[in-house]
Amino acid sequence: MDVSANNEGSDVKSISPEELKRYNEVKGRSASDGSIILTENEMNRLAKLGDAAWLYIIINCMSTLKLFRIQNPTKALNFELKTRAFSIFAR
Repeated sequence: MDVSANNEGSDVKSISPEELKRYNEVKGRSASDGSIILTENEMNRLAKLGDAAWLYIIINCMSTLKLFRIQNPTKALNFELKTRAFSIFAR
């Protein structure tokens, strides 16, 4: 279910038949470098959700798409603080 307009800190919430909840933040870029910006709200929410949080980074949106799926991104990735937002580089 799309929850992006609810200011919940994620874009999509899904619930499996076993009631397993997953909160997904989706970021897309037309460039191929993989760098994205997360707001402070998104970053805080992903950190609180732990393993239920997933970050999907889609690069090359205007040509051949490449998808990165990262569970618990605040644990799995290194972030750089930039003026109240966080930036990462996906490889």
